[in-house]
Amino acid sequence: MRIAASGKADGTRYFSPWPDNTLDALPETERVARVREVLRASVERQLLADVPVGLFLSGGVDSTALLALASEIKSEPPRTFSVGFVEPTELDEAAYAATIADRFGSRHTEVRIGARDVALSLDEMVFEQDEPIADWVCLPLRAVARSAHEAGIKTVLCGEGADEQFCGYEHYLRYLDIAAGPHKWISALHTLGAGRPIAALADFIGGQDLRRSFHADFLRRAALGQEAFWGGAIVFTDGMKRSIWRGGLPAQSIDPRLGAAGFDIIPWDEPSSAVVSALLAPLDAAEPNAEPLQRMIWLELAQRLPELLLMRVDKMCMASSLEARVPFLDLEIVRMAAQFGRESKIPGRRPKHLLKQALRGIVPDDVLDRRKKGFGAPMCDWLRGDLGIELRRRMADSTVYQTLPLDREACLRLIDLHYAGERDYSIYIWALFNLAAWHDRWCAA
Repeated sequence: MRIAASGKADGTRYFSPWPDNTLDALPETERVARVREVLRASVERQLLADVPVGLFLSGGVDSTALLALASEIKSEPPRTFSVGFVEPTELDEAAYAATIADRFGSRHTEVRIGARDVALSLDEMVFEQDEPIADWVCLPLRAVARSAHEAGIKTVLCGEGADEQFCGYEHYLRYLDIAAGPHKWISALHTLGAGRPIAALADFIGGQDLRRSFHADFLRRAALGQEAFWGGAIVFTDGMKRSIWRGGLPAQSIDPRLGAAGFDIIPWDEPSSAVVSALLAPLDAAEPNAEPLQRMIWLELAQRLPELLLMRVDKMCMASSLEARVPFLDLEIVRMAAQFGRESKIPGRRPKHLLKQALRGIVPDDVLDRRKKGFGAPMCDWLRGDLGIELRRRMADSTVYQTLPLDREACLRLIDLHYAGERDYSIYIWALFNLAAWHDRWCAA
């Protein structure tokens, strides 16, 4: 955004990784070599610093790759930091991280957190997040960032961006199947003008049940000719919002100068499809024939990465006076990755194939071939203990219901059903709690 002395403002897009598939024509050996070369150069650039540089290590492909390359580039590997959990859980990758640190000779620090630590840090977390970031990964991130700060580290390397660009998530494959199958067939009815009755049927099927609404929403999107994939971090779909919402939203107040400057202003009472369409509009204008996977990646680069994944890393690291660097999102890597299509990235439906091949011989095979777990926290279990009781109390006492048309009893019912073990509603509870806690801290004072 540029603001002239006269006060006139202009908003322009400063970087666009348009997909073009130009590198797909290369033999795979050359594609692999290109990825390896560009990634190595990125890590070397990101290691430049006049302060101590550390690395968040999970023991997965991405963080192990950064440690392996950094160990080759520097005379000694960077210090590494990982987080585990007090309570036993399959999400705990601390043992993997310790093994990898030992293989590469890194000085390694491990910190562990439990439900009690979370309960005691809720107010601090809400303050440091500064906005309702409804992602419980902030909890382990916050702990490992503090650990690095206490060790005297000022800058850390993180693995964000690799899965989005190189298709490392298995749910991407499921969305691609939906887009090529049921979504494509039902969308044909929309072009014939017969979609609205099917959309109404989807709404009826979903009703007030969150699980049914989630699946019915795919039918609804197809019937209305909307995009199948809306992003990898959607909590409440449009259909699901009805179960916790009452009435409409209050009128919004947005400075009209933002619209005049060229920014897309989407009313917050518009359906989510309007947001998705606005985010995809630049791609549709420049590359109308982009393949489904490229559209998904573009949407993730435009929405989930900047608004969630990078936001949570920045917030939690800055709260501990750490600078977080993301080598996989170096502009040269983003430019290069956009030039590979589906057949290069996931031939034979093998997630992250191209990146993994580029890392063969650098990252141990047992890491490359181990099934992805993902960085998370055992929130489902935590919310069935004392932490769930505490969140219910705070949700019941929140003033958010006076500002937003949330149904208080419906929100509390989600917690009760989860606590009783009848449903896993942890993602919805955490999202609603973050909204309520943020509102109570910053808006209700």
